[in-house]
Amino acid sequence: MKGKSKFDFDTFSDGSFVANAQIYTKEEAIAIFVEETEPEPSDSFYVGTAFVTWRAGVNEDYEPVVCWWLDKTSYKRSCPVWVLGDDDYYGSEIIFMEDLKNDI
Repeated sequence: MKGKSKFDFDTFSDGSFVANAQIYTKEEAIAIFVEETEPEPSDSFYVGTAFVTWRAGVNEDYEPVVCWWLDKTSYKRSCPVWVLGDDDYYGSEIIFMEDLKNDI
């Protein structure tokens, strides 16, 4: 990708919270995730990496849409992102909220 992407951060339909890795460090993405989702102190979540691309596709209702799509694979004009959520599909590093209470 030549320049910085216009993508900032968002929650995708699968529940994954995604933040632009060109703009935010992993620690900043975690802080935004905690602020936006307000997880319980006993919760944990996974952190991984993936890519978002602005493109046409078909949503879960089989309707054509043009939007940001989250993929494990990089495509032309893809933007690297941090993916945070309950699922380890995009990453295997697990973060426990109790470990963050002193950092946030």
